[in-house]
Amino acid sequence: MVLYIETEYYNCGLISFFGGMAMKKLTYIIVILLAVILAMGCTNLFNPDDGSDDSDNTGDDGTTTNTVYAAGFYEDSSQSVASYWVHVEDGSDPSKQDLYSQANAEVLDVHVVNGVVYTAGFYVNSAGNSVACYWIDGQRTDLYNDSTTDGDDARATGIFFDGTDVYVSGYLNAGSEARAVYWKNNSGGQIALHSDLISQARDIYVYNNNVYVSGYTGLQVACYWINGASNRSDLPYAGYSIANAIFVDESDGTVYTAGLDFTIENGNEACYWENSLKVSLSNVDSTANDIYVAGGNVYIAGGYVHNAPVKAACYWLNNSAGMVELYKGSNTAEAYGIQVQDGDVYISGFINNGTYNTAGYWENDTFVTLYDSSRSIAYAIAIQSQ
Repeated sequence: MVLYIETEYYNCGLISFFGGMAMKKLTYIIVILLAVILAMGCTNLFNPDDGSDDSDNTGDDGTTTNTVYAAGFYEDSSQSVASYWVHVEDGSDPSKQDLYSQANAEVLDVHVVNGVVYTAGFYVNSAGNSVACYWIDGQRTDLYNDSTTDGDDARATGIFFDGTDVYVSGYLNAGSEARAVYWKNNSGGQIALHSDLISQARDIYVYNNNVYVSGYTGLQVACYWINGASNRSDLPYAGYSIANAIFVDESDGTVYTAGLDFTIENGNEACYWENSLKVSLSNVDSTANDIYVAGGNVYIAGGYVHNAPVKAACYWLNNSAGMVELYKGSNTAEAYGIQVQDGDVYISGFINNGTYNTAGYWENDTFVTLYDSSRSIAYAIAIQSQ
């Protein structure tokens, strides 16, 4: 389009300058001018460098820079502060954004769309109850807040933004038992997913106007719901099980859930389900905390006990044979959130330094410390590329 517009401009200008010049000669001059334009580079000619800052993360060589968002908490005076960290991978240091510091609070999930940061978690109110809430760029919205009934807790466990709507998974205590719920924009209160037995909703994903929520029901039977309580799929299990995370492959609609299944022999065993097909990831005490699908591969973040009670952080690629060690040492570490960007694997979590847990993330197998002044954990991660 640019060349077309500029050709018209040069055509009119040349006619005006040369008057009655023959069309054949005019065409020959236009061809020469176009050749000069192409040789000089259209970008430099029509968009000359004026010394201004383009305010993006694109390098001079055309490469992109990723921005990492990791969410969780850190302790300040023995109180957990809900926060997230932002790290632009251009050599700069990570920055920290506090979300709630008046009482114990944590962020359990993060979702970023076009630079807007959506986080979900909880804080403790004056009655000592957990309040389910979410933040949009630091602005908090309470989802369930009971400041009168003792033990009436609620937590927001996952968040997803789709179109113009915010979807949040979680659970609340009706008396002494947790109930799985989710919220849409906090309009009309929570949407119950299970009411007759103990249940929790652990994660949420929205695709093609369908709301997918993972969790468990009853005596911990892993499951996921689609659009409410009436459409629940229980997942195959050996003992009790939990679906901690959910991801939908938008290329074919396959539903992936990740979590654990308990066996008498090994205790908790990390696994994931592809629709209803269970894939075991470990035969030792372990758990899968998050799942992501990219390029036809399944990535699962978690950890396993390698020298009880010390845990090692790892992720699995597709199956148990694809386990990648992230940290295995004398101190505990764990991987919580996972995302893949341009072939690079990003995993949030922590490594214990011998005194307390230090929040950070791995890019492939390299650990980036986000906070090391006191106990901290990064539960969730999101990547934006510019």
